[in-house]
Amino acid sequence: MAAINSEFMLTTNASHIPAEEHQAIIQPADSGKQFYQGSEKIQFNVPTQGGAGQYIDWSQSYFEYSLEFVGVASSAARLPNGGAHALIDLIEVSSGGHRCEYTNHYRDWYQAMCDLTHSDDDYRGFNAAAQGLSGAGADRLGAVLTVGDKYDIAIPPPSQVLQNGKLFPSHALNTLRLEYTLCPAKEGMVCASGDTAAFTNFKIHNPRLRLMYIQVAPNSHKVITEKSGMKWSSSAWEVETDTISTGVSAHTSKMSSTRNSVKTVISWFKEATQVTGELIVNKDHDPLSRIQPKLLGYQYNFNGMLRPSTEVTVGNNGTEMAMEVCRAMHSVGSNKGLITAATYAPATAVTDDEQKEQKSTFIIGVNAETYGKSNKVLSGISTISEAPQLLLKFGTQGTGIQGAGTACRIFNAIHYDVSYAIQNGIITAST
Repeated sequence: MAAINSEFMLTTNASHIPAEEHQAIIQPADSGKQFYQGSEKIQFNVPTQGGAGQYIDWSQSYFEYSLEFVGVASSAARLPNGGAHALIDLIEVSSGGHRCEYTNHYRDWYQAMCDLTHSDDDYRGFNAAAQGLSGAGADRLGAVLTVGDKYDIAIPPPSQVLQNGKLFPSHALNTLRLEYTLCPAKEGMVCASGDTAAFTNFKIHNPRLRLMYIQVAPNSHKVITEKSGMKWSSSAWEVETDTISTGVSAHTSKMSSTRNSVKTVISWFKEATQVTGELIVNKDHDPLSRIQPKLLGYQYNFNGMLRPSTEVTVGNNGTEMAMEVCRAMHSVGSNKGLITAATYAPATAVTDDEQKEQKSTFIIGVNAETYGKSNKVLSGISTISEAPQLLLKFGTQGTGIQGAGTACRIFNAIHYDVSYAIQNGIITAST
């Protein structure tokens, strides 16, 4: 795609001027479309091929749109856990026809990662309303919106490869396409009690990217190029799903991920036949609700080696499981997320608290890194020859809502190292 018009950029040879910024508004590829609904794809062709020294600062860019709920009998409904991010199910980034990112189950992964790293104060921050969060009380909940009205939403552009904390060398790319696939219609909101059948869809009006382009001076461009060239290292996550059958006391979840360096694996559970967009009995069926599936213990298997070396058990109050997931995130003793031992206690029956499930932050995990020869540098485990497994043990402790009595779904998120390079105007990824 053609570069941004040079008339929009300040061009200068004065070496003492470090950079000039320009915000560009990027419309979808099918800009004539009036709105997007559940399961539809929004595609953006990002302008590239600018002059030497033109970069995109993704950390200062955002994705905005107007959101509308339609076809609901009640006057209000709320976004799922995670707010506006919960509407995006799949992220794809391609360059020159070559895919360099495929983030499936993005909204589930995003909510899990936020619960591991965000406190209530983070959730209720100044941008809570802009990102479709409640901003008060249980702050991870999606905001309640009046049906039929439009609400302006703005979030950082979701992407793992683009949001890498560095200036992105748009000048070196031939093409760059960013695609968001929306979640299914009935998973885009949670209706009020008694409004179980009226929901039809949500609408996203006028989606657009506001990208911050940076034109750096020749000497600055030279320094950036000499320091990193067109190569950089980062990490990424991929999510796989599995189903646990009814009535099992043990289950082995086999992952297909084959990577040179796996750093961390985190896992969580959801209902197998989740009814979304409605409230039944006293269970709030938020599409991103997680559950404690009567899990008594677990270990991960990497190339025949069990991690941790002893089984992680729920115990009397869940302390051991809670600390292991903190260890997986390198946050032992400094955890700032919403993980508490109470969430990891043996599962109990649903009470009158209709928001029991939507508040669940239950996640398990393992740190797969090992020390290198220097005993200072941590490196991941190779899964090239044998994909990892999760060994689960369920029991009858308590009267849990899932697990040994009922089928459930498991999500395994694998964290791995990746090296990116731009060659002949195309981004390539090596894992």
